[in-house]
Amino acid sequence: MVSGCSIRFLGNNTMELIQRNDQSVSRGGFTLIELIMVICIIGILSTIGYSQVHKWLPDMRLKDAAQDMYGHMQKARLGAVKTNDTWAVVFDKGDNSYSLFSSWGVDNDNEGTVNLGMYKYDIKYGHGAADSSVVGTTDFHDDITYTGNTVVFNPLGTGSAGYIYLENKESDTTYAVGSQTSGVIKIKRWGGGAWQ
Repeated sequence: MVSGCSIRFLGNNTMELIQRNDQSVSRGGFTLIELIMVICIIGILSTIGYSQVHKWLPDMRLKDAAQDMYGHMQKARLGAVKTNDTWAVVFDKGDNSYSLFSSWGVDNDNEGTVNLGMYKYDIKYGHGAADSSVVGTTDFHDDITYTGNTVVFNPLGTGSAGYIYLENKESDTTYAVGSQTSGVIKIKRWGGGAWQ
């Protein structure tokens, strides 16, 4: 038989030779070259993706820590209003942690402690690359500006004013979480030479 040809029987002992177009022949599967190319492309893309995630992860963990601190300060403020009692968040720079307390000044019931080390990437109190405080002073020595390193909220939801600053060693990003005497709690990020 001739390659690329087929024979058709027409009847009365007559045959016809039909030439096939080789492009119409379907093949199943992939060639080895195609498979190797796909594996190489996947390898290159995963390497690029890993390096980008590796750069992005420390900033994300720092943001998580700042948002959690913001949430705990909100919990203290709302807890003070709800229970008609004084609540506080106490920041411990030496232990790199902070604790939430209800019945502050009376029973000092610890509602929980958060260690900043659980976020990894050496997240700690500090102002990192920030060269001015949130309120605009360039001479800030303390990364926790609350008196006695404690923010206190009273039953009216108002409280002490100040900021805490968070940094990590693998990023130029700094976050500030703080409150005003009115009880408003804010979170700000240092980026591009200014607080945003």
